[in-house]
Amino acid sequence: MEEVVEEVVEEGSWGMKVVVCLKQVPETTEIEIDRTTGELKTDGIRGIINPYDTYALEEAIRIKEGEGAHVVALSVGDQASTEALKEALALGADEAVLVDAGEAEPQDGPGIAFLLAKAVERIGDVDLVLCGKEAVDGWGGVVGPALAAYLQYPQVTMVRGFRSLAADHCTVERLFEDGFQVVRCGLPAVVSVVKEINEPRMASLRGMMQARRREIPVLSVSDLVGETADLSSIKILTRRKPEVATGGEILDGTPAEQVATLVNRLRADKVL
Repeated sequence: MEEVVEEVVEEGSWGMKVVVCLKQVPETTEIEIDRTTGELKTDGIRGIINPYDTYALEEAIRIKEGEGAHVVALSVGDQASTEALKEALALGADEAVLVDAGEAEPQDGPGIAFLLAKAVERIGDVDLVLCGKEAVDGWGGVVGPALAAYLQYPQVTMVRGFRSLAADHCTVERLFEDGFQVVRCGLPAVVSVVKEINEPRMASLRGMMQARRREIPVLSVSDLVGETADLSSIKILTRRKPEVATGGEILDGTPAEQVATLVNRLRADKVL
C-alpha cells in the first residue's frame, strides 16, 4: 500500500524548535514486585532512556543537523530521570527540562501527557514534538496521542521516516503491516516514531563529559498548573506477577494416535 505525493521541498533553515519527550525506564525486564506493597522493586537497577524514545531523539538531532533546529529534551519523572536527560544532552540535545511531579506524578499515560503538554506550552514556540511509539515498561502507547489532544496539535503515529520538512508542514511515512502511507501534516504537530526510522548514535566521551556538568532545570506541578491536584485518571491498586503454569504431559503413540487421544480428552472435558 503506497500513496505517491508530489511536493516541492523547501530548503533552508528556519530555526525550528523540536521537543523530544523521553521517559527513563529500568534497564531490565526482570523487575520483581514487592508482595506486601505491590510496588515495583527498582533499587539497584540502572535507568536508561526508553528504547523507542532513543529513535525520536536521534531523529530530532538529525533534523538539527540538517535544518538548524533547536532540540529540547523533556521528561516527567523523579530526580533520577536527570540521568536520561543528561544522556540526551550528551547525544546532541541543546536543552533538557525535567518535570518533577513528586508524589503527584500521574500513574497513567493521559496524566503524564497532560504535564508534558503544560511543559511544552511553558517552553513555547515549539514547531515539532517527537515521541517514541510507546514505553517498554507499560506498553500503553497513549502518551503521544493524548499529548496531541491536550496541545490541540495534529498528530501522526507509527512514523518510519520524514520525506520533507517545511516551516509550516511536514511529509512523513506511516508504517503499516503491508506497506506504508504518505501523510502531509501541518506544524506544529506531535509525531510518534517507530524503530525503522533510523539507527541511534552513541554519545561521544566529550559529549558525556560536557553533559555531566550541565544543570537540568526542574519544573514542579505547581509551576505548570498552579496546584498539586491529583492528575491521574486511573490509580494502580496493586501489582502482581501472573502465575506460571507448570507441568504438562507428552502423549504416546503416532501423531494420529496422539490426535485421537487429545480429541477424546477434550470431549470428555466438554471442551469440544
